[in-house]
Amino acid sequence: MSLLKPKLVVADSDANAVRSWLLSRSEKTTKLKFSECLSSPIVKFVVGPADNRIAYLIHVALAEADSEYVRHALRVPMQEAAEAEIRLESLDPYLFGFYVEYLYRDGWLFNDAVLHETVYVTLVKLYALGDYLQASEFQRAAYAKFAYGFSSVTLADHTLCALLEMVFHDLPERSAVSEDNLRKHILHRAATQLSKLRHYDRFSMLLEHLPELSRELLMTHPDANSTKGHEQPSKRLEKLKKFSAESTFGAHQTEDGSAPT
Repeated sequence: MSLLKPKLVVADSDANAVRSWLLSRSEKTTKLKFSECLSSPIVKFVVGPADNRIAYLIHVALAEADSEYVRHALRVPMQEAAEAEIRLESLDPYLFGFYVEYLYRDGWLFNDAVLHETVYVTLVKLYALGDYLQASEFQRAAYAKFAYGFSSVTLADHTLCALLEMVFHDLPERSAVSEDNLRKHILHRAATQLSKLRHYDRFSMLLEHLPELSRELLMTHPDANSTKGHEQPSKRLEKLKKFSAESTFGAHQTEDGSAPT
C-alpha cells in the first residue's frame, strides 16, 4: 500500500514540544507507526544560502528516524537542539525537496519509470545528499534507482563527464551503504566509452585536473559484468520496516503477501 502524502501543519517548530517528545522517546525502543510519526512535533529545516533559502517543516519522528545527522543535532546541547531548527546553508534547497518527499511518500524514487540520461546526475546528487545527512536508507533508494537501467541508457559525452566529475568531488570513497557500487557503475561506463571520450575536450580537461581518474580507469575492465542492470528491488517494503505496522491485519501472511498454507 502506498503511503499517502500527509497534510502538513503549517506552523513554526516548537522547541519545548520537540524537547519533550525526544525526552519521552529516549528510553523507548519500540517502533512508531507511520501515523504516530505524523502526530510528533515539527522541526524547521532552513535549507540553502541566504539569497536562495527554503524552510521545510518536518515531523521530528520522521526526520530523526531516517538521519543520524538530524538525530545527533537534536539530542546534543547545540543551537539546533535549543531552537528545534536545523540550518543547512550549504545544501541545495530544491534537491532537499526530494528528500522531504521521500520521508512522506513513495514518490519518484520508488517507481520504475524509464529515466532520461540527465536524471542520473540528479540521482548521484541525491546519493551524496544522503551521505551528508547520514541517511543510509535514502542512499540505498537513490542507488537502487540509479543502478536500475543505467547500463542500458544512452549517455551523451557531457553527461558522462559530469558524472565522472561528481565521482571525485561529491561521492564518498567509502560508503555506509554496503552494496554501494555507484562509483564502479560510472567508471565502468566511462571505460566502455573511452574511445569516444578521448576526442571530447571536457574529458581531456578532467584527465588533466583529476590525475586519479586515469588510475581508476586503468584499473577498470570494460568487459566486467559486475555492473549489469539490477532488478527493481522492493524498496518500499524495506523503507517501511522502520515503522511499526498500523494494524495486525496480514501479520501472518507469507513474504510474498499470500496467506500461509
